[in-house]
Amino acid sequence: MNLKRMISTGTDNMSYEESNEPIIWVKEMSEVFTIEQIKNLVQTIHLEDERKTRIDMSFSESNNARIERVFLVEKGHRDGLEIHIVLNDATIFIINNDSRKLITILFARPEQIERLYRICNETSNTNLKPPKKLLAKARINKEKGRNNL
Repeated sequence: MNLKRMISTGTDNMSYEESNEPIIWVKEMSEVFTIEQIKNLVQTIHLEDERKTRIDMSFSESNNARIERVFLVEKGHRDGLEIHIVLNDATIFIINNDSRKLITILFARPEQIERLYRICNETSNTNLKPPKKLLAKARINKEKGRNNL
């Protein structure tokens, strides 16, 4: 598997929202993850080298966070499906569904959160709404420029 195909949110001026891989469908996952499991995932070289600040910040701040929702995301790329674990502090851990390797960590903007929920509702016949507190945390991420770390 080529793990060089990474979604970036800052250094290459392409946001996750603007990536060339449009979301085809999203569905809510019933699989249960814990924050400890996320921390123990094997990290890719990309994350270790280029996103050290993001990793450190997300793990230190997510100690008090809880998992809000887990989505399975199809983007049509050769590496397969992604798991998007949305924490209540508006951090999203993206994991490859097949390898269970951590792809990237996002400090989500409100638009990213809303997009996941909207596409899940459109493609999975659900009526999920992002919690207001989650969107408020995402606005803070956007205001502080955390998505550019």
